[in-house]
Amino acid sequence: MNRKGQLCEVLVRGKMNSCLVRFLDGFKAVTSRNALRRSLVILFLLLAPVANAGPKHWAKTHKRFLFMEGAAFTAASIHAAGLHHCRKVNGVEPCDEH
Repeated sequence: MNRKGQLCEVLVRGKMNSCLVRFLDGFKAVTSRNALRRSLVILFLLLAPVANAGPKHWAKTHKRFLFMEGAAFTAASIHAAGLHHCRKVNGVEPCDEH
């Protein structure tokens, strides 16, 4: 694939210095960003979206799971605080029955 010097459009930036480009004839390819000419690329790199594969994207799509995990963590924390308080006030044996 010898496309050196042809105009292309950057569609998506990757996280490991890679990018998906589309040439004028519609052909798409993944290439290194170092191989692109800087004069035309700067505008496209600023406008191209970053690939949605990170933890922020996962958190946005799994809000219900995160809410349920937060509720379980909160309940466990309240229980642990209450058990600690009970043991501090009454001793160990009366609090283990609950």
